[in-house]
Amino acid sequence: TKYRFVPALRKSLEKWQTTRDRHDIDVADIPGLRLEAPGVVSFDCLQPAWCDKLMEEAKHYSDSGMPQRAPNSMNNYGVVLTEIGMKPSFNALLESYTAGLGVLFFW
Repeated sequence: TKYRFVPALRKSLEKWQTTRDRHDIDVADIPGLRLEAPGVVSFDCLQPAWCDKLMEEAKHYSDSGMPQRAPNSMNNYGVVLTEIGMKPSFNALLESYTAGLGVLFFW
């Protein structure tokens, strides 16, 4: 799991992963952190190579002809990754990495 994230983000969350204390995350260490709009932040998160593999897997599933639902009512393209067997992986990512950022930014 850890190799999916950019190294600087992994480093910025190391202490939090042990303590689960949001005060152990230094906002200045989060790579590429930007406030896009009120209540919307973005930051460098996933390694490009892992994103490529994820996109490749989504394309394989789409090309397989197996049933899939559109991600939302405004988008007829794409795959809901948690519905094609990736839910455990994404739950692990959320718990180990992004949960701390959610608490930090929105608590």
